[in-house]
Amino acid sequence: MEQGKLTAEAETLGATGLKDLFDQKTEELNNKEYLLELSNEDYGYLINTFLPNLGWKGYECYAIEKIDEEIRRTFSKSKSYKELVNKEVIQAVFHFLKNYEGKGVMQAKSNKRLSDIFAKPMADINKDYADVKEIAHAMEIQEQKDLAKEQGIELETTPTEGPKA
Repeated sequence: MEQGKLTAEAETLGATGLKDLFDQKTEELNNKEYLLELSNEDYGYLINTFLPNLGWKGYECYAIEKIDEEIRRTFSKSKSYKELVNKEVIQAVFHFLKNYEGKGVMQAKSNKRLSDIFAKPMADINKDYADVKEIAHAMEIQEQKDLAKEQGIELETTPTEGPKA
């Protein structure tokens, strides 16, 4: 969503319309998959080096097992290593990439490349979450405005101004 566009539409949509939009966007986000494009070399590094040597603590073992299963299942029949992957797998891999402890320049280069690949869908995921958060915020404000209007209170709304000299 374009920032500010939602604010302008909030009055028109009203609290009920914003709630419907929020529910719709949340449902889309829950089911959305993101494009992950790996090279043959990057896939090999992910499956043969990164995942087998990944350090973990406690219940992170569940996430690692799920990542391994999902990546193998998703890319098992892929000829191009360009597939849609659910956000939980992308978020989990990104988490472990940030904390990975490798050795040597070759592994550093492979890990950097993999980090760059996962950064793109991660940025898209973060944007989608921000959009849903913006809708929730607009919904709260609109509900407050509607409640004030029902009670006969007129709220003063002015655009945000920068600091004055």
